[in-house]
Amino acid sequence: MDNYILIGLPNCGKSTLGRRAAEILGVDFYDTDVLARERAEGKRRFVPMSMAFAAAFTEEEENVVVELARNAQRSVIATGSGTPLGAFNAYILKKMGIIVYIERDPDVIIADMRENKRPSLILEHTETHETINMREFAVTQYAENCPDYEAIADVVLDNNGGEDAGVEKLVKIIEKYESQRKSSKQKNMRECHP
Repeated sequence: MDNYILIGLPNCGKSTLGRRAAEILGVDFYDTDVLARERAEGKRRFVPMSMAFAAAFTEEEENVVVELARNAQRSVIATGSGTPLGAFNAYILKKMGIIVYIERDPDVIIADMRENKRPSLILEHTETHETINMREFAVTQYAENCPDYEAIADVVLDNNGGEDAGVEKLVKIIEKYESQRKSSKQKNMRECHP
């Protein structure tokens, strides 16, 4: 089985769908965002927090992608929203397997976050005194990158329905690619050994 790399906007369902699909298929699941964050947390003690965390996170994000490229097999891999947007990471991810863009409308994501009352950092603009929900802000900022996600994806999964429907679609995508790979492998073996 190739690796199946999930990309898309923040809160589009990469980790949720990926974890459940991996469990159904009996394969490993990795979340690059979580792995990079855990590693970066340990490095930020030595310099001011915001500078160190941003630098360490970016560095660890690349390290995690390279490590998974070397070691992950038969895996579903959820990436951070920014992970596939850098040229280096995009190149490595393409070599690792099939890239699935989890497409979800930003308005649907934001409505879901509000409905579920997910905690978020709220900041106040110093001049306008307008409050900014940083989770919602991240979704709208990354929405500009949707064409970039589409450009590197091998397949697009529409995740504007419910979670169960999204998991079912992802499992079917993986099973389809697996079936194609097995057919291709059998055909190659027949050609080599008539």
